[in-house]
Amino acid sequence: MPAHLARHDVRCEHPDCVVPMCVMHQRAFEAGHLDLLRYLEPRWRQEIAHTVMHVGLITAYRRLTAGRFPSVAPSRD
Repeated sequence: MPAHLARHDVRCEHPDCVVPMCVMHQRAFEAGHLDLLRYLEPRWRQEIAHTVMHVGLITAYRRLTAGRFPSVAPSRD
């Protein structure tokens, strides 16, 4: 089943707007419980870029990671 990476209010039928996903994972993604980014990168890079075009970098990152930010290791400088 095709799942839209951008919000549903973005009405785009371009093939880069969707990725295949089972219903269970699509529901979890829509509810904000599924961190997809690690599974999308690098194979689905065009779809990620298309999402960024629609909603911007920060919003796309938050949506694709279920709001999780990466941990930053302290610098060794």
